[in-house]
Amino acid sequence: MLKLLIVDDEKIIRETMAGLIDWNSLGIQLIGTARDGIEAYNMILDEYPDIVLTDIKMPGLSGLELIQKIHGINKDTHFIILSGYGEFEYAKKSHAVWSETLSA
Repeated sequence: MLKLLIVDDEKIIRETMAGLIDWNSLGIQLIGTARDGIEAYNMILDEYPDIVLTDIKMPGLSGLELIQKIHGINKDTHFIILSGYGEFEYAKKSHAVWSETLSA
């Protein structure tokens, strides 16, 4: 069973994603939620999830910074990036970060 961590600074988003989907029926164990990148970083080091579903922009440590830090430790963790921002600049930046971490 794959392990999943959900990361978002908005409580309603975290709770909705955690509760709306029957993760177990998909072969995924929801190991928890984190309210920011710093909390997520610590949980990832403790739990080593297979998948991290993360917001792109959060206080403390952004989703992009989280990806960079974790990729240096564990390249097997996969990330899905979420964003409520309509600005194309965020998508371009995430693509650049993702490309950089893959080539490292």
